Amino acid sequence: MSRRVCSPMIAMVVIVLSLTGCSPTAKTSSPVQPIITSQQSVDAGQPKQAPQKWVPPQGDNDFPAAGVPFLYYHSITSLPGNVAGVPPAEFAAQMKYLYDAGFSPISLDQFYAAYQGRGKLPRKPVVITFDDGYPDNYTVAFPILKQYNFTAAFFVVTSYMQPGQGMMTWDELREMQAYGMTIGSHTVNHLDLSKLSKTEQKNEIFQSKAKIEIELGVSVNYFCYPFGNFNQTTLSLLRQAGYKLAVTTASGTARQQDNLFLLKRVFVNGLHDLDDFKHRVSS
Repeated sequence: MSRRVCSPMIAMVVIVLSLTGCSPTAKTSSPVQPIITSQQSVDAGQPKQAPQKWVPPQGDNDFPAAGVPFLYYHSITSLPGNVAGVPPAEFAAQMKYLYDAGFSPISLDQFYAAYQGRGKLPRKPVVITFDDGYPDNYTVAFPILKQYNFTAAFFVVTSYMQPGQGMMTWDELREMQAYGMTIGSHTVNHLDLSKLSKTEQKNEIFQSKAKIEIELGVSVNYFCYPFGNFNQTTLSLLRQAGYKLAVTTASGTARQQDNLFLLKRVFVNGLHDLDDFKHRVSS
């Protein structure tokens, strides 16, 4: 499992629809500014002073046979009726649970190295991912992640990063990347790749990678399929572009025997209470 100008009323409707944009049946919609709760109102707790830069968790365990859970979020928002949006207080409680339960969020680099047999993992590894590039990923999720020395991967749609689009900015992404967050590609325009020609797919896959690399000055190795849709042409182009792995919207853990370009994830949305979250991350 696996996004201009409008009136405030239309914007409210568009948000509800667009936040489920990574589902296989969703339709593409324009990015809009979600309504969020101020991060000052979120009590995530501070188990220790947050480091100035993410400190990777150390481990001496082999790749777990049951796989590594890849959690995936969209907007961290308190907008009523938003299925894919997770309210800030709930997200804070989920991160606190991961910390208290001994889970160790790892980077995609760490996952990839362990998958290849070239690295070890902590005892309870987990990967946290975000799709699309919503502004509350920076204003709400990023501060909470830092409080727990957690890292995450953010898959962004490069055309959404322009001024006036209501999404994260390149400056914000640079700050997050410098701290230790991973920035991956979610294409240029968030189109259904399975419905595009080879040339159109190539533009979405190659140009998004090049744009992020120019803006952030780092190699972009990881990809997320819009709507979770792809075909054999997509898989071939991803390898040609130099990506190392890609994540889907299919449900499950990422196992060492899985195809690196067909990795499954665990969808987290606002309908899941904390008990549901505990079950999903642990099962």
